[in-house]
Amino acid sequence: METDVSPGAVAWKNNAITPGRRRKIVTGIPGKTGIVWALDAATGVFLWAQPTNYQNVVADIDAESRRVILNSSLKFPKVGEPVFVCPSALGGIDWQATAYHPGTNALYAPTNNVCMNLTLNEFRDRPGAHHGSARIAQEAAPDINGQIGQFTALDLATGEPVWVYRQRAGIGGSVLTTGGGLVFVTDDTRRFRAFDARTGDILWEQILNSSAGGFPVSFMHDGVQYIAIAAGGGINFRGLTPEIQQPGRGNMLFVFRLP
Repeated sequence: METDVSPGAVAWKNNAITPGRRRKIVTGIPGKTGIVWALDAATGVFLWAQPTNYQNVVADIDAESRRVILNSSLKFPKVGEPVFVCPSALGGIDWQATAYHPGTNALYAPTNNVCMNLTLNEFRDRPGAHHGSARIAQEAAPDINGQIGQFTALDLATGEPVWVYRQRAGIGGSVLTTGGGLVFVTDDTRRFRAFDARTGDILWEQILNSSAGGFPVSFMHDGVQYIAIAAGGGINFRGLTPEIQQPGRGNMLFVFRLP
């Protein structure tokens, strides 16, 4: 278990904010970069931003002017000449959702340390067809020791990581938190896991028939709590982890009873 963020990650904070003041905030990951943002809910004032996965798109943030300063070396690439961009077109984070736990006041973010060589193509007039304006080749982010998947718990009061869990398999599933202090998420090895919300320890796991790119849900029936998840594929990063195979099986709905 680690408590730092990805190599090269830089956090940004509004230094004009007075410590100890209570605010209602708006937070989340609004884009594929995997950066968690926090804004004052009443005024929109920028409070802080914390990267999770490796990224090189955002170079700096001007809190006073509310401007994001992009990496100038990635702007206006030449046709046919690749540029190294982190994350890839799939993120960071893409369709998979984060989740909040009021008991820990933390946001749980399933992201991936994946970059790409992005190459612009010559313009092609293709009415009704995909524009084909660029091609990408995915690569693992630098300095991560092959650990593609990253699961991060962020303290929303401070913007600092509570814990970070890294693994070889990519994480393409969405997150579910429960009142009992559990955090559920799936990955490319078909594992459906329950993490301890406070410590990041893995408390339980089950191998599904397929990876699951959708949303786990929790419900009660006759006083018993259940967790359900539909498995059947979704966005994955197995192209970077060829040793992780996906069986050729169909869609299934799994329901688990909590003790």
